Amino acid sequence: MEQPSPSIFPGSPEKLDPASTLPRTSSSPGCNTPEKPEAVENSSEPRKGIESHADEHNHAPGYQQKLEHSNKHAHNPEHGHLGTHHNGTPLGFSNHRSASPAQSGDTFNLVSVTFKEAALDSPSFRATVNHLDTQLAQTEDWFVALVDSFMKVPQKIEEFSSVFAILDYLVPSFLQDSLVDQEYCLVTLHQTRKTLRALWSMAFSVFKINVSNIEKHKVEFATCVTTYRRLKQAFLACQEKYDRYYHIHMSTPKFKDAGLLFEDSLQLASVRREYLSLSLELVSETQKLTSSINQTILSLNELFWMIRIERVGDGLLDPAQVEEFSGSVQRIRAWHGACQQASAKLSGELALAQKNIEENTIRLHAPAVSINDYRPELMNSRVLGNIDESAVEKHGYLCMKTYSEKSSKPVWVKRWTFLKNGVLGFLVLSPSLESVQETDKIGVLLCNAKYTPNEDRHFCFEVKTIDTTIVLQAETLHELKSWLKVFENIQTRIIDETDPMHPLLEVATSRYAPLVAEFSAATNTSVDRDITSKRTFTASGVAVSSKRLVKHLERNEAFFHRYVLDAIGRINLPVFTAATKSALVASSLAGVNPVFPTALEANLLGSANWGSASGIAFDSFPSFGASPPFSPSSSSPYNKLRALEPSQTKQIGNKGISYPKPFPNIWIARDLQMRALFGASVDPQEYCLVAYNCLLSPNEKQELRATHFITQDNLYSYIHSLGFVSMSKIPLNRFVDATCFPSKNIDTLRLTLVHGELKLKLFLESGILIERKINFLLQNLASDFPVGTVDIITELLSIENKFEEEKKAAAGKPTDSAIPTYFEFLNPSSRPQASYLKSIEFDHPYPLMVKKTVNLPPKAVFHVLCGSESEILDTLNSMVEVQFSERSIWKKSPNKNVCLVRDNVSIFQMPTGQKSSFKVNQEVEVIAENEFYSIKITKSLLKVTCGPSVQFVMRLTIQKMEAERSAIRIYGEAKVNGTPVYNFLAKKLCDSFVHGTARLVLKEIDVAADIIGSRGKILKAVYFYGKILVAQEPYESFSMDPVPVGRFALCRMALQLVAAEAVRLLVTWCFLVINAMKLVLRHVTVHAGLLFIIVLLTLSNIYLTGLSTHQYWAARKSGNLVKELVNIEPFKIKRAVYLKDIQDLVSDKLPLSTDSACFHVFKNQSIVLNHHQFSDWAEVFKNAPVPSKRQQLRDRLNDIATKRNELLVSLKMLNHLEEEEARAEWKSWLAQELATCNQISNSGVLKSGEKGDEFHASMKLLGDYCDSCAQELAGASGII
Repeated sequence: MEQPSPSIFPGSPEKLDPASTLPRTSSSPGCNTPEKPEAVENSSEPRKGIESHADEHNHAPGYQQKLEHSNKHAHNPEHGHLGTHHNGTPLGFSNHRSASPAQSGDTFNLVSVTFKEAALDSPSFRATVNHLDTQLAQTEDWFVALVDSFMKVPQKIEEFSSVFAILDYLVPSFLQDSLVDQEYCLVTLHQTRKTLRALWSMAFSVFKINVSNIEKHKVEFATCVTTYRRLKQAFLACQEKYDRYYHIHMSTPKFKDAGLLFEDSLQLASVRREYLSLSLELVSETQKLTSSINQTILSLNELFWMIRIERVGDGLLDPAQVEEFSGSVQRIRAWHGACQQASAKLSGELALAQKNIEENTIRLHAPAVSINDYRPELMNSRVLGNIDESAVEKHGYLCMKTYSEKSSKPVWVKRWTFLKNGVLGFLVLSPSLESVQETDKIGVLLCNAKYTPNEDRHFCFEVKTIDTTIVLQAETLHELKSWLKVFENIQTRIIDETDPMHPLLEVATSRYAPLVAEFSAATNTSVDRDITSKRTFTASGVAVSSKRLVKHLERNEAFFHRYVLDAIGRINLPVFTAATKSALVASSLAGVNPVFPTALEANLLGSANWGSASGIAFDSFPSFGASPPFSPSSSSPYNKLRALEPSQTKQIGNKGISYPKPFPNIWIARDLQMRALFGASVDPQEYCLVAYNCLLSPNEKQELRATHFITQDNLYSYIHSLGFVSMSKIPLNRFVDATCFPSKNIDTLRLTLVHGELKLKLFLESGILIERKINFLLQNLASDFPVGTVDIITELLSIENKFEEEKKAAAGKPTDSAIPTYFEFLNPSSRPQASYLKSIEFDHPYPLMVKKTVNLPPKAVFHVLCGSESEILDTLNSMVEVQFSERSIWKKSPNKNVCLVRDNVSIFQMPTGQKSSFKVNQEVEVIAENEFYSIKITKSLLKVTCGPSVQFVMRLTIQKMEAERSAIRIYGEAKVNGTPVYNFLAKKLCDSFVHGTARLVLKEIDVAADIIGSRGKILKAVYFYGKILVAQEPYESFSMDPVPVGRFALCRMALQLVAAEAVRLLVTWCFLVINAMKLVLRHVTVHAGLLFIIVLLTLSNIYLTGLSTHQYWAARKSGNLVKELVNIEPFKIKRAVYLKDIQDLVSDKLPLSTDSACFHVFKNQSIVLNHHQFSDWAEVFKNAPVPSKRQQLRDRLNDIATKRNELLVSLKMLNHLEEEEARAEWKSWLAQELATCNQISNSGVLKSGEKGDEFHASMKLLGDYCDSCAQELAGASGII
């Protein structure tokens, strides 16, 4: 689930439920015919339906990729497989979440704008499709004419080659014998003929074009255009059919039979499926067409130039110019190739996104199955209120009731309607059908929306304002309920003073005319005229007038033609209509970026305002936590520096936006692009200072086309690849470093963040120049004394000029192979800086306690210790627990020898439980920027009961070393005042105290170095530990009473110090031993190691040999003993019992055994007689363990014999019991058998008629069997 983000609305503390998904509703494409009063009822516009329910569906699945490691991929239901982790969303119109490869788990959204607009059949989609036809026809005519001209070039060259004949007449042969001077004039003519012939030959060679290759490109171009137009014809036919079905369905009277209305809905849904499929296919084919045209044009350009670039440079052009031009062509080729590869990687996801969008849209636009949804007589307030809808944004198509000039009958026209940010508005197609226009935006608190049952059509509701009533029709009952509920939600939340939407109260109570007059709706119906104004007033009485873009351009025609019009359109947009370029230029007008949707955005990013869904104006790296301490705030000094005086600005025309005076005009086009795309999220005081196109790598497998705009405070990232769009605003204070790795055709730029990095590939701009500019902006933002906007621009221009000078110097500088490239010759008068010399001569009156070198530059260490968020120098006090530390801001010291000073008060607790407070005075004595720093720390006086007074003083110096390292030295001592005996004891105790504090300081610095890492050390230190904040008011010192320390507390602290010192000493020795072992192992050579292994193996072999010998002789001795025991003559042991003595006892032959037939049957069924013959015992005991000791000791044989005799007696008794049980069972079984015989004889079977011989034989056998049983029973009774 996406986390809520801050709002772009002024004063609103949180994001107002962006339209990140598209909800369940019907969609209805419209027609592309212009609206005319006499044909209004038969005309319609793009389809209604899929409206945004941001609050409800803010859990859109997304493209979520870990930045430093890959996750298992899952398929997004809308876009396909661009990333991982999707949660499922009703329409599948969710955002991909992609990670830039540096943040662990940080992501950004990718929205499939082109497919979404096609699925919505929005006005932007229809305008784009219609405008593409015009552009394609013009492009085709231009390309064919260009190719035809190129194909005529060889013929024209052959015709013009006859001019070469004039060169032969330039020096005729008779001149050698004429009056012409042979030494000067004749030589001059010869030289002229030679030079002209070489120049003409070179020029003609450039235009010698391979006609077959050009013809091939022409055929390829024609093929892709033909394929697209064939599909476009099918699309237009289906669009016309769909518009007709939609008009019939919507115009059906509401009292028509519900069953027939349901059948009409099914037919409309069937046509909609066909139209949706063709719309998505047309979008995909458009992308292929665009790619093919670009490839053809670039191939033609390369074919014309690249083969002959060396010939052009052969004395005709300057070699530097030739090399620069050649490098540009190669970089453009590399850029196109990289974009093609990146698009190929996304082709699978694109196809999957198309499939998922189509399936989900069809499923969610199925007609309602309940017949009651088509019965208007069942509608009442309870039914209309029965909907679970919490959204405060919605957009889609509705039919609007209006009137034309030539008819008094009402007509219904389709209008794209939206509710967003507290306003109700409409978008329509222009009369040319190639751009999107708008009406007034009406605040929702000026409207009253309710169901109207008096209309002839079904699902109608009306929106009443103070002067206008707008009747609208929804397609389904669910849409009707949803629109009414969203109206209610917005009004309720804006009125609530505790709700985050309450700051929109003024917007919701005002009416806004179209901001630019050229984008006002030109439809000629009564309601359209009523809701489209040229001038309105807000709730506070401020007039809102439409600005005329044409007049603005006419007044500044030369400026716009020179700096803006050609450059502003050089950006890859998902929507391109006839008014797209005008929408970009319109951002030069002041105040044209409101918080609500406009036609300007619809002509740039789509009718549904997908910018908010992709994260525009919100931080795309939410895991970085709260804003860092040096973020510019409204009250910060840096924010005051951004404010410009009127004398420091220049304005574009009377109604144009203002820029700082040093702002170059060539940068204005990029700034206007940024403001047009990111709208109200761009602060008015922000300016685009750096801009570049790049390929962004969110992971190792994918690359996305992106354009970055960098201002004083933020990086605005606009990504557009194959219709997938992402817009993010990232604060610059989250970046710490920019590093460029240049190569011939590509520059790799790595932007290091506090947690991770962004990897970019630059082709068209210099990566080194971009790196220098970004690093300057980062350093200025992190500086304790940042410069203002004017100074920033001046410095950036200076960086540009210096870079150009370096390029020229490098191009014209001869290379001397005898001088290494890493040598640099300096001015002999160069001397170290005075501040650095001062640091070397600095006097240290205190003894040196510890010294250490850390992998941080001095300025980073200075911020770690003295930053506004650092507590290292306040809370690190050995043997005491600091419970609270009040950090004060640095102030300028009245002492000229001290730069900055501050007093921090801390509350601490002794080991005995005693609490007290003390003051820590910190003075920054020397500041040599990133060279040397000296900090003095003085702590409050401690007074021991009936003892001396103690005060701790420390001085910490930071000195620069090579490779961004610093040498940290801590000096200190304890000043003890008292009797000599006390002084000696207290001195030893306090020195240990100071040493412990110094070690803790160095330990915390090591921790800080690990946190900061190896990239962007200074900026990371500023980010984590804060700036050096200096107050304006002067420093005023204050004193505190000495801190009392009892004798018992002093003794306890002394014991703890001794114990801690002992533990530290033990740990130190352990580390020394371990390090010594590591050192020995590290310096042991390979040969010595092998020799050691050989010796070790030899010793192990000797040991194993001895062990084997011992085991051999032990086994041999055991074998001899066994042989003696086996071969000895057996002797009888007294009272011993052998197995042959118990054979009769265990025999299975019992006295009751007979040879009769019935006894054999009993024997087979008896449990007692067959118990010892259990057939599965062999399996049971198959795996039984065999006794390991076959020879028992002689002294235990007598005991065994005695036990065997006792067991024999018991065995006899058990044998008798078994015999009696067998007899009892035998007698019982015989009695049962005789009972059965009696039953058979008495059953009447023998008396029933005549039987056959077989029956009599069976009866005879049965009689014999019964007689046998009777005899055996008599015998058994006799035995018993």
